[in-house]
Amino acid sequence: MDAMNQLNVSLQQTILTLAANGWSRRRIARELGIHRETVGRHLGLASSKPAISLTGDLALAPAVGRQSLCAPWEEVITQAVQAGLSAQRIYQDLVAGHDFGGGYHSVQRLLASQPVPFVRLEVEPGQEAQVDFGLGAWVVVAGKRKRPHLFRIVLSHSRKAYSEVVWRQTTESFIRCLENAFRFFGGVPATLIVDNLRTAVTRHKGKVEAGVKFAQNNALKGRRFESLAAQNLFLAEWESSVADTRIHGTTRQQVGKVF
Repeated sequence: MDAMNQLNVSLQQTILTLAANGWSRRRIARELGIHRETVGRHLGLASSKPAISLTGDLALAPAVGRQSLCAPWEEVITQAVQAGLSAQRIYQDLVAGHDFGGGYHSVQRLLASQPVPFVRLEVEPGQEAQVDFGLGAWVVVAGKRKRPHLFRIVLSHSRKAYSEVVWRQTTESFIRCLENAFRFFGGVPATLIVDNLRTAVTRHKGKVEAGVKFAQNNALKGRRFESLAAQNLFLAEWESSVADTRIHGTTRQQVGKVF
């Protein structure tokens, strides 16, 4: 099935709106939790569609300065969009429950003329964790600098995280880091979302990628350590004293308390 057909109308419109506002495909994919190629295919399909002639219901389009046929139900439509309903479902509900006299394309035009809000999907406690590798801070080994890999796993509900640096990004070290993280959390999430790694392959996700960058920029940027162990001790202290105590930008709650 074509990627466009897999997306509901509100999500399709969100992609177009964000792209029109100058967002990159990567940023849109990260924000909406979908693959960047899906965003690209959808934008390509949308741009290749022929213009629709103003016939039939489209002839009801209001002239400049005239009120839209949907105007009396704009608040109802906005609430329906926020609830994730498609344009077709919104139109059906308007006809059935509000004696709406306009056509389906009137609803489509109203949705297209406004920024479409989207709801960031959250998960239940213990349901999901997301994991990725980045680069850690420099370590001085025998007088030479060497840069390790930074493993970071983020619990999707609370945003509590575990960080560890390792020399090699192998399947063995990846599994060992997971085991260490699960011991640290005191449990195992029901689902593990793995970002694009050499050691494991699955669909792209954004929360953990932002989490890795947060650790790199806030904890490790501009620092160097005398050993791998010293960097891991620093990360453990930073997670508890800084990362856990912050008010998360999305949840608006303190990470440690939510955990």
